[in-house]
Amino acid sequence: MTLGKYEVTERCQAAGVRAMPVQSAEDRVEHDPQLRQREMYLEIEHPALGVHKVQNAPFKMSETPAMNHLPSPLIGQHTREIVEGLLGYGHEEMRAGFANGTFWPVKRPRLPYLEEMLR
Repeated sequence: MTLGKYEVTERCQAAGVRAMPVQSAEDRVEHDPQLRQREMYLEIEHPALGVHKVQNAPFKMSETPAMNHLPSPLIGQHTREIVEGLLGYGHEEMRAGFANGTFWPVKRPRLPYLEEMLR
């Protein structure tokens, strides 16, 4: 009862006994030694959440390493890029799409960054 689950695991494995700790989600993110060594969870600055741990790529490749280095996008963050860039609509057409509910529900207040995008 005086040993922590990770110490018990290490002692069992050293003695040839197969053992793993029962982990909570917090244990996996904050305390799992293998996941820490593999950099499975990284801190990323998110514009709405602040510093937040996110899951990194679950695989390791020596020639083309993959790393999550960007936060998840905000709702509607890339709308202008898609509507004006990829689809080729003009800025006024995008504004009209927000006004008529095509790109954002009319009854839902728009977030400040969306208002900035529409200027």
